[in-house]
Amino acid sequence: MDLSKYDFKRKSAPRARQADTRYSKTKLSKKTIIEGFSKIPNFIILDPALTCQDRSVFSVLCFHAFEKEWCNPSQKTISTEANVSERAVRNSLKKFKRMGYITWKGTLKSNRYVLIHKVQKS
Repeated sequence: MDLSKYDFKRKSAPRARQADTRYSKTKLSKKTIIEGFSKIPNFIILDPALTCQDRSVFSVLCFHAFEKEWCNPSQKTISTEANVSERAVRNSLKKFKRMGYITWKGTLKSNRYVLIHKVQKS
């Protein structure tokens, strides 16, 4: 482990060269983005039918929902933040809808995704 990048007098890691402005358009504070966390339901983590890409997409949806039951990021935003292709985002969203994990309603600019946190057992 390379410890040369740490200044032990400051007792903190060095700062990044440039601040990440990806979330500047959201209504979340900088402190919430840096220190906050997103809740991901256990049924998403434990579902064997979901791939790592699916879980990544769902976690981005949970991030954008942040204490609400809906969010409306564009598929391009989800793709960038989940580090997957836009086609993988579309496939994951279709899978979530088919499995009853989300629903969505089309709006003029982007879809409004409603997260369903309590799934009915079949």
